[in-house]
Amino acid sequence: MKKTKDVSDEDEYSADDPEEVEGVSEEEWTPEAGAESATKKRPQREVAKKRQHSEEEEEDEEEEDEEEDDEEDDESDSDAEKKPKRKRRSKKEEDDKEEDEEEDSDDNSFNESSGETPKDYTSGAFVVAKADIGGNKDPTLWRIDGKALLQKFLPFKEDGKTLYKSTSTYSGWSVSNKDKYLAAQVTFKVQNRTETIVELHLDQQQQEVVKKRHRCHPPKYYSQYEMMHANTKSVIAHFILSADFGKAVNDPENNGRGVDDGNNKNSELPWQCNHGDEKSSRKETRLVIIVVLLTITVITLIVTLTLQMIVFYKEEYKEMCQSEECIKTAARVLEAMNKSVDPCDDFYRFACDGWVAKHPIPQSQVSWDQLSLLREYLLQDLRILLEMPDEEDDLRPVKLARALYKTCMDTASIETLGLEPIFEVFEKIGLPANPPLQVKVPSLDLSQIAGRTRRILGLNLLVNFYISEDIRDTTRNRIMTEQVSPAFSERYLLDPQRFQSELGEYKKYIKAMMEFAGAGNRSTSFADEILEFSTKIAKIMDTPEERRSVHHFFHDVTIDELQQLTDLRVQQWNWTRYLNGIFENTNVTVNTESDKVIVMDLHYLQKLPQLLAITPPATIARFIWWSVYSAITPLTLQKFRDLGFQFSQKVFGLKEKTPRWKGCTGNVNANFGMALSYVYAQKHFNEQEREKALEMLMDIRAAFDAMVKELDWMDADTRLRAHKKLYAMRPFVGFPEWITNPEKLNKFYEGVEVIQGKLFETFLKLTDVGVKKNLNNLREKPDKNRWISTGTTVNAFYSAILNSVTFPAGILHPPFYGNGIESINYGAMGAIMGHELTHGFDDQGRRYDENGNLRQWWSDETLQHYHEKVECIIKQYSSYHLPELGNNFTVNGITTQGENIADNGGIREAYRAYQRLKARNSHQQALPGLSEYTHEQLFFLGFAQVWCGNYTNGALKSKLIEGVHAPNHYRVIGTLSNNAEFAKAWKCSTNSRMNPEHKCILW
Repeated sequence: MKKTKDVSDEDEYSADDPEEVEGVSEEEWTPEAGAESATKKRPQREVAKKRQHSEEEEEDEEEEDEEEDDEEDDESDSDAEKKPKRKRRSKKEEDDKEEDEEEDSDDNSFNESSGETPKDYTSGAFVVAKADIGGNKDPTLWRIDGKALLQKFLPFKEDGKTLYKSTSTYSGWSVSNKDKYLAAQVTFKVQNRTETIVELHLDQQQQEVVKKRHRCHPPKYYSQYEMMHANTKSVIAHFILSADFGKAVNDPENNGRGVDDGNNKNSELPWQCNHGDEKSSRKETRLVIIVVLLTITVITLIVTLTLQMIVFYKEEYKEMCQSEECIKTAARVLEAMNKSVDPCDDFYRFACDGWVAKHPIPQSQVSWDQLSLLREYLLQDLRILLEMPDEEDDLRPVKLARALYKTCMDTASIETLGLEPIFEVFEKIGLPANPPLQVKVPSLDLSQIAGRTRRILGLNLLVNFYISEDIRDTTRNRIMTEQVSPAFSERYLLDPQRFQSELGEYKKYIKAMMEFAGAGNRSTSFADEILEFSTKIAKIMDTPEERRSVHHFFHDVTIDELQQLTDLRVQQWNWTRYLNGIFENTNVTVNTESDKVIVMDLHYLQKLPQLLAITPPATIARFIWWSVYSAITPLTLQKFRDLGFQFSQKVFGLKEKTPRWKGCTGNVNANFGMALSYVYAQKHFNEQEREKALEMLMDIRAAFDAMVKELDWMDADTRLRAHKKLYAMRPFVGFPEWITNPEKLNKFYEGVEVIQGKLFETFLKLTDVGVKKNLNNLREKPDKNRWISTGTTVNAFYSAILNSVTFPAGILHPPFYGNGIESINYGAMGAIMGHELTHGFDDQGRRYDENGNLRQWWSDETLQHYHEKVECIIKQYSSYHLPELGNNFTVNGITTQGENIADNGGIREAYRAYQRLKARNSHQQALPGLSEYTHEQLFFLGFAQVWCGNYTNGALKSKLIEGVHAPNHYRVIGTLSNNAEFAKAWKCSTNSRMNPEHKCILW
């Protein structure tokens, strides 16, 4: 999860701050590309058993006349139950029987119209039952949902067409049932999280074949069976949901009327088609049906009672959860697992191997995990909202969001305008339209150009600037400045031997971009110069490890004092001109004598003027021009986005461009996130969910407080202050309340405009409004109750400055939340809530008090114990090696320590919170197919499975080098190997890999 910067306002390019552009990647603006899936062969269906009689029985039977009339035949039918007799078959009947058996055999190997061995249906495929085809009614449509479920679609009429709508009815699905279905082609009409509507297309040739082979009528015994089924439905359901999911499941087309364990040859249709003399075989057919149904019923009851005894002897399970949420959760959990792995050896593999195998990285992504999947669903939901036509009563911000989406999707207009819009920007900033390629160039007013670039584009050059709360007095805002974040990671730049390939690709990218700019044969030398100067900037920066250190001080100085500090050796940067460029056309006038600046990286700001003094002006001019050019051209022509895609292909393993609609939806969400949250919350979130989530959060908070009281290394005074900070923490769940007030929402987007057909100009307008709003905050009192996220965000946050935790509506969905069973909810979302709460007491968050002020509130002795325990965690995670990347790649225990502390504390708090819940409510339901596991075991499965994921080697390498989180595999085994409750729940022996004798425990 994400922790906000200790001293920043919101994210650098936050949602709803229209100045922000860096949050949108170049790939987000590319057109759509699809991917295909494969299918597997399926086995032939076995022929149903026939009743056999011995020769002795046949000799004893009485011969009957072959030419009995209809009345006699009916009479003998009615007496069948009293005195069943078997009549001898004539030669004609025997021949007919042989023909029937031949046809039956053919039918069992039927595969649509080809006659080939049927193939497996994949998850998401649509099917209809062969038995449903041929009647007067439209057949029921089913969609395969995972390995063990079918979702029911019912027909309805609209504009003369038969359409099918999804229902919340699910039925069992097993591989052994697949021969009973026919693959169906559909066209999607509506598809969102709440409903799916499709149109069915069945091949006429296939229908005729099926009709011919299945044209018969169910006997009267079938309706009698349905009455019996009504009385045994609940018992059979218990059997289905207790057995191994995917093996003992309902036949969906019998609506639960039979149980198929995968080998039961009697699990065919409850009647058989007779293509011979129907009169002569009707009695035998009915007797077979009765025997089959009675046999199935008896077996079902026996197995049901046996399994119920096993389940209900476990005291914690009172009943089986049969809700839609529980069934989906059970299928998802089982599909993700790999039971062949010892959970005490590698719990990540045990919990996630199945998920990893079944969820390859999409071609347009470089990583794919549960968060990615949930973000995909969110984007699809938002796309539907954005592509809907405007209604008369829609709020203006909602209409503006749709207008921006349309403008973004209008690639024809973007291509027609070309680069013309950016030339005006270069002129406003003070840069030439063409690259400065000459040997000698006029000296630039660097400070003013950097200030104007920040004002017009929201882009930081050489130094980073923003407005946020004073870290020592959060009741007022201050100017904040720190070292800039480089376009290409300093980690790569400072280790050219190790990252030779990545740097080579970056150089090719610069060269190709400059060829588009008209640099010609100077493109290569231009690229070399940019790389060389970028490396020099990286060398004067403080490293991420240094910036986390307790010895990294913040300086609170006036603008004049800052000028003196950076002019110690050379005068190259004018802070007054820089700030005047930023505050141009605002209501704020900066006073250099009284206005104070919070300086985060004084060492860098003092080194920068010295570097500029020894660098040729032409090199600086080219670097500044390149920084602006490379940032804004991807918003124009497709060829620039194509170059970005090619670079990502080589460095990160990207295979396809991101569909255009996804990039545009993400861009709209970044600029109109609050407006979209207003619409999204109405359709996909309710107050009950918020209240339940808040209840969980209160349990987490109480659990953390109890843990603090038990610490033997913390003195009483520090413990009291920790308690005070904990209960001062502001909880934000779902979305901000104020967005439901139309007047306030309209005011929030006051001054915002969308220029149809002009995406780049719209971007400039949005940036202008957002930057101006942020700058005007300098003289305003900070809002301590503000959200640092929108509701349409799939993430969670802690803010040290606000001392708040935020859980947007976007993340409050399965598999994180809403799983139907609290053990998994607390293991997944509970651990995330605990994670964010613990950030308030990690190596960074612990420096801030309950009001968000930077202050030392720890005693020296307690702080010493704290550092010793943190050092244990640093060493533990630093020992994790990633062999797939080579010998030189291990987890960085220093830069990931905050997230690792939060992971370890979060899971312990969530476990305690779950025990609190159980104490209040001992009623615990079992999950279908998972009754072999205790709720404590399900809790840890819930935690582990939210981190199931896949990464390309390039993405994994980038995560190690630049990220603050350990790779997902080590987030799971690192956290759980420190947890004694995990070892107890899974009965892991001492010194097994997941239960080492020495554990690192802080919170």
